[in-house]
Amino acid sequence: MILLTRKGERIMDDNFGVGLQNYLFEFPTNQVLSAIKNESIQQINTHAPYITINDFIVNYDGASIIIRIDYTIKENQSSATYELSIANMS
Repeated sequence: MILLTRKGERIMDDNFGVGLQNYLFEFPTNQVLSAIKNESIQQINTHAPYITINDFIVNYDGASIIIRIDYTIKENQSSATYELSIANMS
């Protein structure tokens, strides 16, 4: 939810969200991929403090931007992986 929500979209919290949709038409340079990663980590740390990010990878495979987050839920120490693939339109 944090990754796909645009800033200003959530009522009462204008700073919530990364807004990955904003990157769909940009060519995925290293600078763009780095911006996605940095903004995502900052938003997760701010709005989901109950999660520890173990690894965060953003790649471009020639057709899609792929985000992979390995994380641990602090309360019960359970680990999981979240992967999101977004087709790039550039």
